[in-house]
Amino acid sequence: TTNGGLNWGGRSAGTSYVSTLMYDVDFADTSNGWGAGGYNVILGTTNAGTDWALMTNGLAAGSYWYSLDFINSKTGWACGQNAIAKTTDGGLNWSAQLTASSYVRAITFLDQNKGWACGNNLLLRTTNGGTKWVYQLVPTNLMYWRDICFFNSSTGWICGQNQLVCKTVDGGTTWTIITNMPGSYGNYLYAMAWPDTTNGWVVGGVYSTGNVFYTHNGGATWTNGTSPMSYSWLGLEFINANTVVAVGQYGYIMKTTNGTAVTPTWVDALPDARTFYVDYI
Repeated sequence: TTNGGLNWGGRSAGTSYVSTLMYDVDFADTSNGWGAGGYNVILGTTNAGTDWALMTNGLAAGSYWYSLDFINSKTGWACGQNAIAKTTDGGLNWSAQLTASSYVRAITFLDQNKGWACGNNLLLRTTNGGTKWVYQLVPTNLMYWRDICFFNSSTGWICGQNQLVCKTVDGGTTWTIITNMPGSYGNYLYAMAWPDTTNGWVVGGVYSTGNVFYTHNGGATWTNGTSPMSYSWLGLEFINANTVVAVGQYGYIMKTTNGTAVTPTWVDALPDARTFYVDYI
């Protein structure tokens, strides 16, 4: 989209990848972006998605890549099937940084040094750009963590299996489980978005559908939002605290423009038959 989500148009990533699931997309600016998927596929574009090229030099064959985070057009990280890799030339070449104990599902960096990752029963932290990754104590065992977000070097959030949301105020050394989350135990929470430290969103699905939860007080309390989507929500991004875009199964792209309201409202932006993950510039 080039008009704030009023209209959407498709871009082909090439016929070689038509059967590849793409799990994440990340743009460093309006031109340079990357997509990560299965069967060792990482794609890159330098012209806002008009053309895409395979960028897997240095990556282990056959891996699945679930998440990307680029801090500029050159430096970024990818995580996936028991691995974290880094590039310093926009994805042309990758170097392995970690062989993890399990799948790594999400990764985020504040700057070229400070980063965190989460996955299947694991939390990771680095303070030197990934040269060394340190396993951190998980808040509860045998949980699949699906997304991670940090405001600064101290305060961050994770979400995942069994409707779990956790917060840290010491850089991930310790985590507090949020005990007042609405929704059904057993659900996965797939993604979070925090436009600021006050307003936050978490979305998910599986055992019950249309799950969207929001807070307007920094996570002290959470409310079950009114969802017009009857399927699982898989990702979301924000432009500001009021404008949030969410995506999910079976071609749903939803948008709200009153995200800070007591009861935010969502509209269906694309009724089509696809499944999406999202990034917004």
